Amino acid sequence: MSALRKLALFLAAGVVLACGLHLVLDAGMRRIRYGAIGAFNRIADGRVNADIVITGSSRAYVQYDPDIIQAATRMTTFNAGRDGANTIIHAGVLRYYLSQNRKPRLIIENADLHSLSYGYDLYGPAQYTPYLHDQAFYSVVKRMPVLQKAYYLPLYGYVVDDVQFDHYLGLKALFGIQPSESVRNGFEPVNHGYSEALWNRWAGKQQKPISFMLLPYCMEEMGWLLEDARTRGIPCIVVFSPVYHRHLVEIDNRSQVVATLAQLARQHGALFWDLSDLSPVSESKDNFADWLHLNQHGATLFSKLVAQRLAAWIGSGELDLSR
Repeated sequence: MSALRKLALFLAAGVVLACGLHLVLDAGMRRIRYGAIGAFNRIADGRVNADIVITGSSRAYVQYDPDIIQAATRMTTFNAGRDGANTIIHAGVLRYYLSQNRKPRLIIENADLHSLSYGYDLYGPAQYTPYLHDQAFYSVVKRMPVLQKAYYLPLYGYVVDDVQFDHYLGLKALFGIQPSESVRNGFEPVNHGYSEALWNRWAGKQQKPISFMLLPYCMEEMGWLLEDARTRGIPCIVVFSPVYHRHLVEIDNRSQVVATLAQLARQHGALFWDLSDLSPVSESKDNFADWLHLNQHGATLFSKLVAQRLAAWIGSGELDLSR
């Protein structure tokens, strides 16, 4: 046997092995029932079917308590926020949710200072890799370069930037070992307090004054999400969630970000609530884990205020949830 043929056989065996291991990891990830991945598997399996669905990044994931909102509105609520997700991922998760579950009566899209300024880096691609061959999901998230590569290259999504070692959770799940439950209806509270050191470290890397770019492709992607909801006849509220007031006033172009988000909401038939400086939530660092994320105490307070406002809107009849 020639050396070239041996090399070809060796490479072919490697590809077969990689594909087989990839399928094993996919199966394991889909068996996870707890934690953030378990919540995503509920979406994938069509076991949510909530009246209110909350989308967004970690600011959605750790700040909206579905149980509080459900109690006030008497509408079942699920938090589909994903840690480290940009608007492409929000839109993909929503499209996937709608393909697997009953159409919700209301969508809440959480927005913040980063919504219109992110790049294409992705936190934790392994958490999305098992679902890439569902066209409803992939048709949106293929705009993320790492997920496009993960679609075609076996194991790529499990070995690149898997900072949480999610694939190990999948391997454990194959043997019946589940992670501990930390998530309720998609919501995971943060139990630590505010760290001023984190703000100082972040702010020290920025050019003064601190500002956030408004990137055209980010605006376009936010528009996709809102338009998807509108074409399906689902009312949507874009909520700019609270920021610690002391640092919010240091953002040079906050008003520009707010105005752009409000304009996007209007263009696509959504409501816009600017709660970035919501009293009393934004006023105390006791409500924050860092300057952008509420801790459990702050999330409870914020969720109660959002729930009260939602209940008032629903009761007034101005928010048409009959469709």
